[in-house]
Parts: sequence; C-alpha cells; structure tokens
Amino acid sequence: MKAQQGTIQFDEVLQTRQPVDVTAPVRKAVQVINQSARRAKSAAYGLSVRARQTVSPWLADWKRWAARRSDTFTALCATEEGEVFTHGDVVKAHLALAVVLILIGIGGEQ
Repeated sequence: MKAQQGTIQFDEVLQTRQPVDVTAPVRKAVQVINQSARRAKSAAYGLSVRARQTVSPWLADWKRWAARRSDTFTALCATEEGEVFTHGDVVKAHLALAVVLILIGIGGEQ
C-alpha cells in the first residue's frame, strides 16, 4: 500500500495563513533592554545613596566642629569687642600661612 500524496495549491496556503507580527521579537528585546537599564539605574542610585550615607556623618561632624568658636584664636586675634573666630577660620588661616611659606621657599631658592 502506497501513501497518497496530496498537493496543496499555493493560493490555498496564502489564504489560510494568519498574519505574522514580525516586530514582536524586536519589541520583546527592547522591553528586556529597558528593564535591564532600569535595574542598573536603580542599582547605581542605591549605591550612590549608600555612599552619601557613609560620608555624611563624617562631613556633618566636621562642619559642626568647624562652625564652633575657637576660644584660643579669638583671644589671640580679636581686635574688636565681640569678634569671634571659628575652628574653620583657624584652619583657613593655617592653610594660607602654609601656602605663603611654600611660596617663600620656592622664591628663596633662586
């Protein structure tokens, strides 16, 4: 017994086929990429927030210390009644003095 072979006309195939959305794989790939980008962005934001949280206490402590009054510097340098110098002013004055001494040292070598 031989198997019968049927022939299908090309026109019949075109009429029975459902339309295929060829952009579906592209849309799916774009969705995956967008989701990955959102995850990476949120992870990077989380890292930056944690980094700021670890630096902030130290910076806040330093700012509080720099804003406090320096009794010694105020007693030595105040020229007017009520003039107050802070620890931040003392640090700035010492840095300026160091820069001047370095410049004098560079200029004195010539």
